[in-house]
Amino acid sequence: MTVHVTLLPATIPAHLQQAAPSRVRDFNDDHPGEGVRYTYSVKGSGSLVISRQDSNGHVVEAVFGPSAWEEASGDLNSAIG
Repeated sequence: MTVHVTLLPATIPAHLQQAAPSRVRDFNDDHPGEGVRYTYSVKGSGSLVISRQDSNGHVVEAVFGPSAWEEASGDLNSAIG
């Protein structure tokens, strides 16, 4: 499963804003069928945690602070939230 994260505009460095980079970060399974699954959870602090699960277990792939993101979609992992 893919998780999409939309970052707040203030998280884009000023020197990159003129290039109009996408504010959406995607965490994709680039190799379907390999059993990789991305999920997200929101901690009590408001931090967003993106996790990667595969046959080797669970790994935190990325963490965004509460003032860095505005939206997440995909598989919500409430077990680690």
